[in-house]
Amino acid sequence: MKPFANYKTFDNMKLGGGALYLNNRHVGYLQGDVGVEVGLEAKVVESNTPQVQVGSIPTSAYFRLKPKMMQISPENYCEAIGVAQSNIKIWTGLNEYDAWWKTDLVDQQLLTATRRGGGDFVSLKLDHKNLVTAVDVPVFTKVASRTATTGTLLVSGTDYILDPKLGEILAIAGGALTENSLVRCKYKCIPDAGKEIALNPKGLLPGQNELLFEAVDAKSNKKVIIWIPKAESTAGNLTVNQDDIWILDATIEAVFDENPANADYPMGYAKFDIEKENL
Repeated sequence: MKPFANYKTFDNMKLGGGALYLNNRHVGYLQGDVGVEVGLEAKVVESNTPQVQVGSIPTSAYFRLKPKMMQISPENYCEAIGVAQSNIKIWTGLNEYDAWWKTDLVDQQLLTATRRGGGDFVSLKLDHKNLVTAVDVPVFTKVASRTATTGTLLVSGTDYILDPKLGEILAIAGGALTENSLVRCKYKCIPDAGKEIALNPKGLLPGQNELLFEAVDAKSNKKVIIWIPKAESTAGNLTVNQDDIWILDATIEAVFDENPANADYPMGYAKFDIEKENL
């Protein structure tokens, strides 16, 4: 095999912790090592019978940061995963959630009854805790399909037990609510005070951000600054610790400007401190 060209790829350069900015917003400090991937993606060229690789053609360059991010707030989390700030919903602990308090059955929330944690209890888990039960009593209707306009009204104490504090419906053995039952849920609740991010498909399209990353090289103790004019952020795992800082894995990739007028516009810069020699 004789490739058309050879290119070096520097994978997983290790940088120490530092501050990360997207669109001039501080999105948290980085924990430990930050992976840096730089290289070229290529198309493999095959020929002959049977086909064998005869070379490769470079198709695009890439520059990626793979940090573990700390100090995550709802606003910073949105920036880090590239979604709009408008996806944040603020709950005061007093305002009411009534998205599923609908008259028509097909407009009410549709849930499937499952075994809780793989155990023996069949249940339904609603969107929020703290259901309203005083005046607007929750209504649960078992239906045959997603499009059904009528169904069987489930009876509290006979078919299910409602835990309004946890927002959960527990099936009673021998009742109409069984595993895999489709249930339309009509209810109101008052969510706990806090901020909520709606992770809907339309809002999860990657946004393009200006990126500035300041860190210290773990080996040389020198400052490193990485600037990218256009970068797309995608989120990975979110590690939740009860008594420690939450950690978000993210991938931040430079976006090449496809405009021919900006052909010389860089994907970004990496600047490194250097030692001054004694003269």
